Amino acid sequence: MPRSMKNDVGTSQITETVFKVISGYFEKAVREVLVTVNYKMGGKTLHYTVSTIYVDYTQPIPTGF
Repeated sequence: MPRSMKNDVGTSQITETVFKVISGYFEKAVREVLVTVNYKMGGKTLHYTVSTIYVDYTQPIPTGF
């Protein structure tokens, strides 16, 4: 296999590993909360949604991969 292809394969595997570790961290540390209010006014149903993100800063940041 040519040298450049070996580097691409290694880089791809490293990138995949880093992505898995980081996405696992975000799954544990980050939450989105949505609140939707529906109400009727003048014969129409109105919908309002508010979203906020909570981050758990006590989750350890992954290192050493």
